[in-house]
Amino acid sequence: MATLPEPIATLISALNRLPGIGPRSAERLALHLVQSDAGEVKQLAEMLIHAREKIRTCTICGALTEQEPCTICQDPRRDGSLICVIERAVDIITIEKSGTYHGKYHVLGGKISPFERRGARGTCG
Repeated sequence: MATLPEPIATLISALNRLPGIGPRSAERLALHLVQSDAGEVKQLAEMLIHAREKIRTCTICGALTEQEPCTICQDPRRDGSLICVIERAVDIITIEKSGTYHGKYHVLGGKISPFERRGARGTCG
């Protein structure tokens, strides 16, 4: 059985670390990328870098944002007396798609598990 060249194997390994991407999907993506037009691959790489450099977390609520504070925290129509506490910033996207929640958010940045002495964004005292 032929083995894959090392750069492809390394790319497969990197893609496999992404959430929701298993070994077969990682292999398909890697093989597609190495056979794609170099310009398209370069553009994808630049988009990844651009998104990573521009997106940060809101210092008020923890949402993913380009601006400070985020658009949710800036929105005067949001009910500040309602706070939805969520584990991850991406959970906001799911809730917002429902169109039914009009309060604000607080992103924990992880699970809280007092029995395991684990708190959000660090450990419990």
